[in-house]
Amino acid sequence: QPQLYQQAAPEYDHDEAPPRRKWGLFAIFSVVAVVVAFVAAQFLDTSNAGVGGLPTATKVHQELPSCFLSNAPDMKGEDGEPLPMVGCDMSLKRLACPDRGICQNGFLQSCSDPRFDVAETKNICILSEISNVTMSLVEQTLVEWTIEDKCGLSGCEFARKSSSMGPVFPLQKLQEGENLTSVDMEFLKLSPDFHVDDDDEVVFVGLSDGYMEDKLVLPFVCSCFLFFVAVLAAVLKVAFGWLGFGTGIMWKLTMAYPLVSLVCLAVLVFLRNRRRQREEGRRLIQDVANVRELAYRKLMNDPETEHVVLHLRDEIAYELYPMSKTGRRYINMTVWKHVVGEVRVDNRVEKTERMVQGRPRDVWRWVAAARQTAVSFE
Repeated sequence: QPQLYQQAAPEYDHDEAPPRRKWGLFAIFSVVAVVVAFVAAQFLDTSNAGVGGLPTATKVHQELPSCFLSNAPDMKGEDGEPLPMVGCDMSLKRLACPDRGICQNGFLQSCSDPRFDVAETKNICILSEISNVTMSLVEQTLVEWTIEDKCGLSGCEFARKSSSMGPVFPLQKLQEGENLTSVDMEFLKLSPDFHVDDDDEVVFVGLSDGYMEDKLVLPFVCSCFLFFVAVLAAVLKVAFGWLGFGTGIMWKLTMAYPLVSLVCLAVLVFLRNRRRQREEGRRLIQDVANVRELAYRKLMNDPETEHVVLHLRDEIAYELYPMSKTGRRYINMTVWKHVVGEVRVDNRVEKTERMVQGRPRDVWRWVAAARQTAVSFE
């Protein structure tokens, strides 16, 4: 069998590479060739540029999307229409001069608004560096005032509520700040971060709703306080909502069944008055017992002395209510008459009548043996 295999096998040249290895080398050489071609193309593209790698004039014309119609006063025809551009490729699309721009010979030369400068792309007018600094000062001032109004105990004194989420402030007050005297309403409208309210005679400015939601960062303590206030407001809103809902249902039932409603109301009023009368009755009984014990204690402490009833009453009233005229009146007019009624049937107290300062007065005196203990009054 081995001899047959050797005879059947084709002759193999050991000096040549196997077929699979040939295909691998071909793939490697192909990749290297593509990389070299790409690098060479980049080198050639850079070599075609001007000094310092800046694009040449020809390349500028190729990168510009279009040429602008002239709008300078000396570049308009008799009919007022812009004249064709002179310095651009006429095959490019003609466009109107950008907003706030002054175009001549197909290019954006300058900006009509002194607060704008020509961008590096030479196709739009953007805010100048000084204008950006002024915008930053306005933003910083409005943020400070807004935080003071939202987080301060008394708020900002010159803030006013508006239709936007945040407060607004007088533009005149803003112009009093350093380097902000040139700020006007048109300048503020250039930024989407500001909200201008010019409905009234006085112009107000504040932060826009988008800024309040996405950019404004409040102190941590202030955020916690506002969160607590929001939760409390939501709870009160729900409570008052349920209260209004219940009141509405009761009112509808009252209007639908007026007779039944009146009967129920009368029953509720009667039960309430009955309960109050019972509470007042229990209180009166307790007060009569307390005042009677006080009167007995004073009579027992000095059994040899005759006590004028009116003087004894006033002494107890001032002792119980030294600072309340209403309390003393309650003792004199309501409680004392019940005490007098109980003492009249108590034989331990001698009841007589004496002339005091020319007037007949009831007099009490303790005639029974002194008690060892007495009910305490609280």
